[in-house]
Amino acid sequence: MRLHEVCGALLLYYNAHHALPPTVAAIEQVPGAGEVGDMTCPVSHKPYIYIPAGVATAPGSPERVVLYDAEPAHGGMRLGIVILPPTADGPLVAKVIAIMEDKVKGWLPTTQP
Repeated sequence: MRLHEVCGALLLYYNAHHALPPTVAAIEQVPGAGEVGDMTCPVSHKPYIYIPAGVATAPGSPERVVLYDAEPAHGGMRLGIVILPPTADGPLVAKVIAIMEDKVKGWLPTTQP
C-alpha cells in the first residue's frame, strides 16, 4: 500500500531534519524513499492532501493527521497518515488510518501537490 511507503518517507525526512517536510514535493524527494511513487490515491487517482502542521484527531489529542485522501474512495472513508510527535527522546510515530468522512468536513488543506 502506497501510504505505508509515504510513512517511511516522512520518518526518513524527520530523522534527517527533525521536522516534517514542508511540501508533498519534499516527501517525494526524500533520499531512500524511491518506493513512494506519485502522491496520488491509487483508487481515486486524486492527489493526497498534505497539512504539515497536522490536524488533531480529537480535541486535546497529540495525534495529528498530516496527509489524507482527497475523497472518500475506500468504502466511504479516506485513508490517511497520523503522526504522534516524539516525547523526550522518543521517536516520531507515523501510521496509516481510516478516517470517517464526518471528521474531515472541518479540515482545510493548506498544502496540495
